[in-house]
Amino acid sequence: MTLSAQAVASLPGAWVRQANPIRPGYWLVRARTGPRQWGALVPAAIMLVQTKAEPGEPENIMDRSPFVAAFVAGEPVSIYSLQQETHTFGERIYRTEKVIDRAEHDYRVADLRWAQEHAPDEPQAQPHKTLDLMQAPMPF
Repeated sequence: MTLSAQAVASLPGAWVRQANPIRPGYWLVRARTGPRQWGALVPAAIMLVQTKAEPGEPENIMDRSPFVAAFVAGEPVSIYSLQQETHTFGERIYRTEKVIDRAEHDYRVADLRWAQEHAPDEPQAQPHKTLDLMQAPMPF
């Protein structure tokens, strides 16, 4: 007796076999800002992180194992919002555009921080705002 794909999917624990494993890496992504509307390209990463102390409190030592974390534009986000094929599709609000390396990721995060401080009107400085090319400043 063979089961159909629908029958297998309804078995308890079947979603575990169908879920894709988390893959560390670096990407350029666009944030969904509305129905069929996307923001500017921003760097994203899924990486292994080791916390040694509480952020902002160096005296509070945190002895814990390394864990997998996701970042978009240098800010932490849910891993499932970045993972492309996941069983929690509703959480995914980022569209992956291009795979990049760590050097380009670090450069783009620094460039984004500079734009947020010195050129807040540029689309890159507002990654979660709809990209409107008619309102963007001229690049030259």
